[in-house]
Amino acid sequence: KLLGDKNYLAPELNQDERFSFASDIYALGVTLLNKFGFKYYPRLNEVFLDMIKGDPEKRPTLDIVIQRLQS
Repeated sequence: KLLGDKNYLAPELNQDERFSFASDIYALGVTLLNKFGFKYYPRLNEVFLDMIKGDPEKRPTLDIVIQRLQS
């Protein structure tokens, strides 16, 4: 059973796939985009948008996200 706000749920989880690091990256990307994106930190939008790509294989790892946010 899945809990939480479905707006933060990775698309693959709607197809009965298992949670993964990629699905966590998706949820984190939605959170960061809602909190910091577009209006306040437009230079970070590319990172956030990569985190919420529909294909979990195309989402960055957490290490890459951290590296990109620090640069």
